[in-house]
Amino acid sequence: MKIDVQLDRKTLQHALNQVSATPQQVDRATYSAIRKTLRWGVSQIARNVAKAHKIPQKVIAKGGSRRDAARV
Repeated sequence: MKIDVQLDRKTLQHALNQVSATPQQVDRATYSAIRKTLRWGVSQIARNVAKAHKIPQKVIAKGGSRRDAARV
């Protein structure tokens, strides 16, 4: 899976001008959006790997316990 995001400075500045937010709010929103996108990507990878290897997602996803891994 590959995710490619490209933003040019002009488009980003235009979007920022449309929103009446402080720079700190914009930074927080950007960080939040990146974090959510990464979390989604990790979940998709875990789903595909689990499906391909016919194992439970919780074994490979964050939060899987050693006890679960021992059962596989």
